[in-house]
Amino acid sequence: MSMPPQQPPKLEKFKELKYRILREPWNRYLIDPTAEIIKLRWVLTRLFVEPTDDLEKIGVLFKHQQLVVVTNVPKLDYSDKITQPMPHPSTWKDHITQLAEFEVKKEEWNEYQFKFKGQEFRLRIKNSLNDIHRTDIITMDREPMFICNHDTKVSVRKII
Repeated sequence: MSMPPQQPPKLEKFKELKYRILREPWNRYLIDPTAEIIKLRWVLTRLFVEPTDDLEKIGVLFKHQQLVVVTNVPKLDYSDKITQPMPHPSTWKDHITQLAEFEVKKEEWNEYQFKFKGQEFRLRIKNSLNDIHRTDIITMDREPMFICNHDTKVSVRKII
């Protein structure tokens, strides 16, 4: 028996808070054997907290965030291989050619600080890359396109 899909939380239950960015580092991954580097940076743009009186169990919601991805690939001439027209994102998985092996060079926690009900809290977020897929898509910038799957871990702690 399968479980019904979990409904997303209703935004109107949450209160938007201001926060201070302590750290938003770049994570780095090396794709072997071609020495291609993928850098990921998870950027928080809005923070919402579920109103509660239990300050030990705070629910946070990231309604708006960005995952910035930068690649550094060997300079090859892909001019004659540019994929046109660019496939629709819903079909990108049909263009996967192989699962790429990669090495984690640096994967760190993002850190933010916010105040809720007079108490200071530290929010830590870690974006971890699970896998990288090569595709047969070459972008208009003449770079190969990758599909990356990732997980996001979250920790909220009261600052004593």
